[in-house]
Amino acid sequence: MKYAGILYCYNSTYLLCKRRKDVSLGGFWSVPGGQVESGETEPEAAIREFFEETQLSLNIFKLDLVDIFPARNAASQVIGSFYLYQYQGGERYEPILDHEHIDWGYFSRKKIPMPIGSSLVKTIKEVM
Repeated sequence: MKYAGILYCYNSTYLLCKRRKDVSLGGFWSVPGGQVESGETEPEAAIREFFEETQLSLNIFKLDLVDIFPARNAASQVIGSFYLYQYQGGERYEPILDHEHIDWGYFSRKKIPMPIGSSLVKTIKEVM
């Protein structure tokens, strides 16, 4: 299974969303993202999932691949891809969360919320 997510950067902070306890990775902070569907590329999946989870449309041509990582959950082996999207503009976007999330915030490298996956922490620290 493949997973793709987007590190949405605004003024040296990253948008993270906290997952509900009753969904996969429940209670953890993560980037908006999800499973790559049949016929999709990883960037296409990342853009689709980001929109589904935040209601914000992004331009696929502004994505930069920043990390590919193996992860394991109870069900299967997962290969994840993180893409960076740097927002160049005025006001900070406030997402409209989907049913999988209960909270969101913009966090700096020095104030990463917990719990969060170690692969994501590594990526955030390397990118900033």
